[in-house]
Amino acid sequence: MINFDDVFSKLPEMPNFVGQWAPVYLEPMMASGEKLTIAVAALGCDGTSLVRMALHSDKVHALYGEKAESFINIIQTIVTSLQFHLHTKQTFEEWSPPFGGVTLGNVRDGMSSGLLGLLRQAVSMTASLSALDLGEDSSLVKEEKNDRWPNLVRDEVLLAHSELSPYFKQTFSTSSRSKACKIFFLSPNIAINTGRLVPGAGISYNFDVNKSRILDLLTVKENEGYIAPRVAHELVVYRPTKDDPSFNKSQMKSLDEYVYALVDAGDKHDIRVTTVNSPEQAAKRLCKLEIR
Repeated sequence: MINFDDVFSKLPEMPNFVGQWAPVYLEPMMASGEKLTIAVAALGCDGTSLVRMALHSDKVHALYGEKAESFINIIQTIVTSLQFHLHTKQTFEEWSPPFGGVTLGNVRDGMSSGLLGLLRQAVSMTASLSALDLGEDSSLVKEEKNDRWPNLVRDEVLLAHSELSPYFKQTFSTSSRSKACKIFFLSPNIAINTGRLVPGAGISYNFDVNKSRILDLLTVKENEGYIAPRVAHELVVYRPTKDDPSFNKSQMKSLDEYVYALVDAGDKHDIRVTTVNSPEQAAKRLCKLEIR
């Protein structure tokens, strides 16, 4: 006789990440009826999102030869457009594709371990020519862990006020069961997180990282009590100056859009977002808030 309790106990746990995914179709020849799945997109219930090209560059070159690079540029423009829409609107609805012949497929609910899992579901069910390259995200995570920016800001602060050392790299817990929030600087007076936004392939990832740091500050704000609340909850973000020769006008325009979206996200929760151009500026801002 089968012991169903024993069988069920050995089943893996249900994934706890819930979200939506959708394919993006392109009709290369208008009115031909032929469609290719050029990208897949995932949107988590927590507001995070990820859009990736669903055609490997090798296959694009095999299909289009010398026109392959132009075709890839078109796809990347579409991916960037949808990524920014999901970041700012946090919904698939009302997305306007940048080109004709581009359509968003049916949006479907899904469960997985994270956004990448939702993208894999999208690929397996909608993209027969796909070879989704998911390696970029692991490199971005590694880059984030090796980011020297927080240490540069901390060192600048401690040069002038060594007594503030105990307040850096703190955690904040709402209960023994919840995961603690990591806060860059947490004192009885203020809660400060910091991050970077720089033009390039990782800007959408860093946008999500900074948005999650706003939510961590909100957690502190909503759970610190009303007797002696902190006077400031702020995200200090590094961005290059508008005349930085390393980036072109198009890249700076895209950066501005991400910055504005981050400020809007903070405003929704009464969390201030301040941009700076150097560790010295960031340290000066922190000290101004802490030392009154």
